[in-house]
Amino acid sequence: MYRLNFKDYFCISKFLARFEQRDINILNVKLPYNDPLKNISELYKKYAEDEDRDSTLYEFFRHTRTIILWLIFIAVMSFSFVSIQKSINIKIYLIFGLVVPFIYLLYVAWQTLFYKFPNKEESSLVAFFAKKYPEYDKRDTHVLKTFTTLLLVEMGIVYTFSILLSTIFIFWAYSIEFYSESSYAFLDPIKMWFGTADSAGHAVLPQHFFAIAITVSIIILLLLKSFIWFLAKRNLQKAMKQALLQKAQPLLQKFSQSVAIEISNNEKKTTENFEIRKNRSQNIDRSQYDLLFYQFELDEKVVDILELQNDSDVANLNAAYYSFALYGGEQEDSKTLKELQNLVIVVASAQTLPDNSFKGDMLTILETDRVRQIWIIPLVEKDGIVQKAYKGDYLYEEWQKQINETIGDYRIRLYNEK
Repeated sequence: MYRLNFKDYFCISKFLARFEQRDINILNVKLPYNDPLKNISELYKKYAEDEDRDSTLYEFFRHTRTIILWLIFIAVMSFSFVSIQKSINIKIYLIFGLVVPFIYLLYVAWQTLFYKFPNKEESSLVAFFAKKYPEYDKRDTHVLKTFTTLLLVEMGIVYTFSILLSTIFIFWAYSIEFYSESSYAFLDPIKMWFGTADSAGHAVLPQHFFAIAITVSIIILLLLKSFIWFLAKRNLQKAMKQALLQKAQPLLQKFSQSVAIEISNNEKKTTENFEIRKNRSQNIDRSQYDLLFYQFELDEKVVDILELQNDSDVANLNAAYYSFALYGGEQEDSKTLKELQNLVIVVASAQTLPDNSFKGDMLTILETDRVRQIWIIPLVEKDGIVQKAYKGDYLYEEWQKQINETIGDYRIRLYNEK
């Protein structure tokens, strides 16, 4: 699977922003549909990498990130060495070395694990500063939000790493005496298990016990933050891909309406491939769309519920109706696949689940090479009445998740988010 880096995202975005003013001969490029992001990246490298390899917005993020992380590292290390004493209050040390970083870890973990990718703008402090740059695009809001979360995770990692580094050096270079003055005597149970008796007969903990326990605890905390870092990195990757696909729609649409030639060493075979693809493209009727009733029979009442006549995108197009994926209807499905072309609107029954079976059927439809887009309308049943599903309805979020994450093809989307 193609992976983006942060710099390439902004550079490719600049390339896409200028796409409509450029004359790009796409007939010289093979464009397989299974990985559109890779295709876009290859086009960027071929046509615009030399002139678009720099991004002022990326440089702002890069320098800001570097300055913040170095400031945290220097501040923590300096404070640790300046405040060195022969004795350390163990409670204060644990609060700033473990408790505060752990609470911070819970916060960034919550931000990372439960981050949603709704179809709306997200606000963030980074976005506030990014708006000052001409390259800023509202479609970057999820990228900036996930980048902000990743930066917060990295700040926590640098803080904990600085604490660990200074702790190891201080405990190695100095003989530290730990003490804990408290009326609650929280450490008494620990002293009874691990402690030794002093000259007065009181149970005390050996100094190396605290040193080892603190060091191990900080290492564990650092490992947990590293795990959250990988998850935050994954969120940023997903946000960049979604935003780039959104920006690339005009380019991808032009690809879908054009002929891609697969170059072969055999000149005759290359010519045949060109003619076959050209004929397929020319034979597609773009004046109509196909309405597919998935796992239920044709129903005029459902057509009325959809209110497609009010949608300017399809109101002026002719419609062909089909049932699909009915039990025992494999032969009819095979005939239907040969008829589908251009735009297919799939109306999923209230009993249909966005599972692997549904995913397989959608990908099968795309394999016909005549279908350019699939819009999916899930139905739900409320109080015995069938209606279109909207955000907040039962299973709608599951549909959204499966289409965006599991299927992950830019040509397949929910009708409400087309």
